[in-house]
Amino acid sequence: MKRVKIDDLKEFSVRSLEKVGVNKQNAETVAEVLVATDEFGVLTHGTKNLCQYVQKILA
Repeated sequence: MKRVKIDDLKEFSVRSLEKVGVNKQNAETVAEVLVATDEFGVLTHGTKNLCQYVQKILA
C-alpha cells in the first residue's frame, strides 16, 4: 500500500474541491475533517468519499 503524507492529502482534497467551485475556506474545512477522520481510523467517512462529494457537486 502506498502511503501519502497528511499535508499532501489535505492539499489534494482542497484543490479537488476548489476545482469544482467550492470556496477556499469551505474546501479547507471539508479537507481537514475528511483527513482527520482518516487519521482517527474511521475510513468509511474520510477521504474515500471525496470523489463522491465532487461528483455530487458537479451533478
